Amino acid sequence: MKGMPDIIAHLRDMNPRRRIFGLYSTVFMVIVWSDFLFMRFRIPLFEHNAFLPETGAFLLYLWIILFLDEFVLILQGNNYLSTVVGLVKRASFLVIGVYALAALLLAINGVSTRPVIIKTARIAMVSQPYRGALNYGKVVIDGWDASGGRREIVVASSDEAALYAGQDVEIVLRKGILFLDRVLEIRQDLEKYYGKMLKASPDSQVALRGLVLICAETGRFAEALKWYSIYAEKSGDPDGIGLELGRRMIEAKQYGQAAGFLKEVVQREREYENLYTLGYALAWAGEKLEAEKYLREATELDPADYRAFYSLGYVCRDTNQLEKAQKAWTTVLNLLPHFPEVEKNLREVEQRLAAKGS
Repeated sequence: MKGMPDIIAHLRDMNPRRRIFGLYSTVFMVIVWSDFLFMRFRIPLFEHNAFLPETGAFLLYLWIILFLDEFVLILQGNNYLSTVVGLVKRASFLVIGVYALAALLLAINGVSTRPVIIKTARIAMVSQPYRGALNYGKVVIDGWDASGGRREIVVASSDEAALYAGQDVEIVLRKGILFLDRVLEIRQDLEKYYGKMLKASPDSQVALRGLVLICAETGRFAEALKWYSIYAEKSGDPDGIGLELGRRMIEAKQYGQAAGFLKEVVQREREYENLYTLGYALAWAGEKLEAEKYLREATELDPADYRAFYSLGYVCRDTNQLEKAQKAWTTVLNLLPHFPEVEKNLREVEQRLAAKGS
């Protein structure tokens, strides 16, 4: 506590001009820092309660006026006005302190690794971004809860071009450590958008392709397969969406389902990526002898790509075809020298072959 009186005494002894610049620069930094935190760690507030950034804007403009008056002395030239200005300053210090504390709590709440939640809603109203020292807008979200309540969310001006009243949106949320929902992103609800597009144009490849990918990303593979069958029937899958869907299944560890689906993709087009991905899925599904067939065909189509040889080595090793595994991993090292994992596997296979020969 001894240091506090020393700081106050030092401030009193400072040159008046330096003291003024020090005071105002500190106030400006605290306000701007608080505004940044309110927008960076934003939370959905009840309608007409998302006023906090306006508080920062008001304080900032107020202190700009007070700063300018330190030099022109218009407000301080009158005793009555000077007294009022002093009261305003002291009151604003309290408001700034509360404002900064609220911003700090939002920042603390934002430190969280909890799962992301996606909420679907509709925009009821969008405000234009404020101009000047601060640049932000707000959206009012309709149908926030079962009772149809509304929430108001601060948005950056860069988001304004993509948001409009009446738009279906997805709000990406994460529960913070203070149990407040932090808004990570407001984005267009593309699933509803593509659904409307299909109603207007049932043969829309853009909508069908989009629905396949959205369902795949959210792990709804039955729906994704349904949309893909329609898409492939109408277009023949020129963009390789089937391969992407198969990869998403593999990422979700749905290896058997992925393998069954990718067989259909391979029948349509026997090209390297399709064959390699099918072989990979079969290997993880435990169908390693069948996986070998597709991986070997992939190596013949593109002998310069190491991935099929890499997986083929594991498949052959696990089915006790050590010579084939040795050959596959030797090819990998020829294509990609200094691959520690493959070098280790190759040594183990060679040791097993040597033991087998002796």
